[in-house]
Amino acid sequence: MRKAVPFVREVRARVGASTLSAYAASHCRQVQLPRGPGSVAYLRSGYQRGTAGPIRIRGPRWSLAYDNSGAFLQILVYKSGRLTSDFVSVTSQGAGIKTFHGSGRLTLKITAAGKWRIQLRDRA
Repeated sequence: MRKAVPFVREVRARVGASTLSAYAASHCRQVQLPRGPGSVAYLRSGYQRGTAGPIRIRGPRWSLAYDNSGAFLQILVYKSGRLTSDFVSVTSQGAGIKTFHGSGRLTLKITAAGKWRIQLRDRA
């Protein structure tokens, strides 16, 4: 903005009598992670890149719930240190859940264009 209008020192946005951030906090619900069956084995949030794990999965199935605030989110699944064919890849904001099969020791590699949250449930 400074390049377009270098003489402007400050910009304030208001909605009625409230600041924009106060209005958003009181009127806009935060997206909740989708609920799934099973017990929560891991919960983490981050920004752009992250690694989750190792996470021990004992059940025959597990689910990965995610919330993405950016233009894309990719989660790669490693089992016992080896990349699997299981992954999550989305190209829009929002939340979702995906179920996977197989127990073991998992590590997740997360890449995103913004903030993200994940929740892994065992025995889903």
